[in-house]
Amino acid sequence: MNRKYAIPNDYNIYCALSTGKVPETILRKLFLNRGIIVSPKTTRENLANYFASLMQGYNDYQDISLQHQKLERSEYISSKEISSELNLLDLGNSLNNLKDKLDIKISNTELKDVKTSIFGDSLAIEFEYEKFYPEKQMFSQIEQKRGLLTFKKSEEGKFYIEHPSTNEMLEWSDSIIDLLENEDENINIQEIDLSGITNPEDYWSFFNELTESFGSYERRNVVEILFKDISKGGETEDSEEYQLISASYRGNQLHLSDDFKQKFNDGYKLYKFTWDCVDKSISEPDKYRLSIKIFYNKEGRNNFSFITRGLYKNKDGIYNKSLQSLSNAEEEKFNRLVFAKGLELLNNLENQTGLQAKIETDE
Repeated sequence: MNRKYAIPNDYNIYCALSTGKVPETILRKLFLNRGIIVSPKTTRENLANYFASLMQGYNDYQDISLQHQKLERSEYISSKEISSELNLLDLGNSLNNLKDKLDIKISNTELKDVKTSIFGDSLAIEFEYEKFYPEKQMFSQIEQKRGLLTFKKSEEGKFYIEHPSTNEMLEWSDSIIDLLENEDENINIQEIDLSGITNPEDYWSFFNELTESFGSYERRNVVEILFKDISKGGETEDSEEYQLISASYRGNQLHLSDDFKQKFNDGYKLYKFTWDCVDKSISEPDKYRLSIKIFYNKEGRNNFSFITRGLYKNKDGIYNKSLQSLSNAEEEKFNRLVFAKGLELLNNLENQTGLQAKIETDE
């Protein structure tokens, strides 16, 4: 990872302490460690300015840096399904000493450790890495991160792969697939790849049908749809760097308007689709909030990812106003349902396209 280490100066200390990321209790503790008791009436700016004039050490830097670390947040999940002659033990052996086999350099990222373990019918690979953000102020530049990639065997004997949809995990996931392809030349990989859909009507129909119903769930309303002009976007997914071009729409049935279809005709691509759904087999069902995100890079490749935002409990026909988190089992269920429906729709589109091409050729 390309970066230079520097000792914070008084300005760096002042900037780090004058923001709300460092709680008042921590700020006062820094003074108390020096035997200084500060008045509760002293402003944060004055405290930050005075502390910056003092001599600091390693422990001070650590205390301040910890307050600037990002809180763990739920990530969008990317999925794949593979059919292979390899069994779970073969996978474990092929991916042994994985850190040494991942011959890939990711900008401003240092892979610290990789741990592989097998539990029942699942194989888990945990990545520990360090991310460096040179554009941020000093105490927010380094972020310690973890990512988990899992292989879970399905009843059909296939492996279902899930991992956070971050740039780093996408790169490492592709490298792992390359390693497995060297072990099994007949391996078959299925993922939701939308790059082959060039017709705007087909593109919109895919998302409309995908969110409209899957399993026993049906769409209740559309919460938000975001479009992006991919010709003007960058490669990063980070919300602080990723510039969303064009428009944001909210409403129950806005997705049916001609304006949406015109966006696709104008060359825009769907970036995010968030909707609410309910289980139609239940008389007074809870309402689940789900979201799809599509990330596009300059090479035209896209990554389809999904997340469950939570649920609104239904009490006597009235939904709670606050979202409740789902269990891991429920999140996994929705991930698989959406993934399976997406693959089904893609296969149907491919068959229709192939049939149409044959008809045109015959004519």
